[in-house]
Amino acid sequence: MEYHHVAPAAEYGAARRQALVTSFSARALGGGLDLDALLAEAAAHAAAALRVERAQVLQHRPDAGDLLVRAGVGWGPGVVGRATLPAGMASPPGRALLTGSAVAVEDGRATEGFEWSGLLREHGVVASLDVPVRVPGGAVWGVLEADAEAPRRFRREHAHFLLSLAGLLGAAIRRLEVEAALRDSEALKGAILEASLDCIVTVDQDSRVVDWNPAAERTFGHARAAALGADMAKLIIPPESREAHRRGLARCLATGEGPMLGRRVEVEALRADGSRFPAELAVTPTSVGGRTFFTAHLRDITERRAAEAALAESEARFRAIADNIPQLAWMAKPDGRRVWYNRRWYDFTGLTPEEARDWGWHQAHHPEFLEREIARVRRAWKAGEPWEDTFPLRGADGDYRWFLTRAVPVRDAQGRVALWFGTNTDVTNEPM
Repeated sequence: MEYHHVAPAAEYGAARRQALVTSFSARALGGGLDLDALLAEAAAHAAAALRVERAQVLQHRPDAGDLLVRAGVGWGPGVVGRATLPAGMASPPGRALLTGSAVAVEDGRATEGFEWSGLLREHGVVASLDVPVRVPGGAVWGVLEADAEAPRRFRREHAHFLLSLAGLLGAAIRRLEVEAALRDSEALKGAILEASLDCIVTVDQDSRVVDWNPAAERTFGHARAAALGADMAKLIIPPESREAHRRGLARCLATGEGPMLGRRVEVEALRADGSRFPAELAVTPTSVGGRTFFTAHLRDITERRAAEAALAESEARFRAIADNIPQLAWMAKPDGRRVWYNRRWYDFTGLTPEEARDWGWHQAHHPEFLEREIARVRRAWKAGEPWEDTFPLRGADGDYRWFLTRAVPVRDAQGRVALWFGTNTDVTNEPM
């Protein structure tokens, strides 16, 4: 591999090493390089400054327990990205990793306490200088190593240079990690905004739109390009509510409190064509760089309101019918607890809703027949089949009358019994 942005080997004194540190600093911290290119630059600068035939950057892999050759100069094909070195104390780079200090080996063939790796022997390396690459605020990321083919006594200034280079490399690695995390975060945020069915609108403390997702475009009718930078109040808030919005925004900025924060509220919103619609709104404040932003999650609830109105109308019709049929009527859970009665049931028994709730219906049954009826009901309901029976019920006047009772199961979408609907028909004066 050729050196990257390194001048021909000449004047390799302290001034030359300082120049190379300055050169690498500009390359590493100035941006524009990805991680592989950055590591290759570090290896090239190490080799050039120390006048060695080879250099490498090794990344520690805790799970594998080794050091992977991530970049290098002077190595044969298939080494970079594949070859590994041991990470233990018997390995020079392993010792640098574990001790956090520079490790120099003048001649690996004659130095005790180290095991010379096959990779170094195959490439004729007999001397090395290893320094740890530490990421600011984190653990040791790996090792920067200079390798020589002849015995070499690396001096203190050589270790100092390599440590300086490794320090710059660690800072640059950290910057790249932060930038990658930020890109991932922005990509995730973009995916969420893109896929969200709710309108997501972010405004700054002046109520200017800084984010406007596709759902907001569809719902309000304003394109993102037109919405960005515009006053949100003029885009989506009806004219008569805009002043209240501005007062609320000022209050939030002054006190950190507001009626819209931390809760869901229903409001009226405005489309680009001037039409209005009901919306559910939740607002969350965020502080970034000393400025406050507000993100609104807004959902068009027109269909929900229509469904609620239709349900209310349906329930009203049902109650009108149920309260005016000649029979007593009721609903019960599968375990027998009553959850609803029609008006005629209350009129006949004289019980209040509180008295009749759950198992209160027992009070309207003749005690001589109650246990028998409970047993029959349980058998029928366990089978999930319609049932009928005749037994006396007590009226509000204390007298008992005979009723023919019929009940049918009401099933849910999965076919399970969700409720029982029953009626009691007075048959006192009919032949039994």
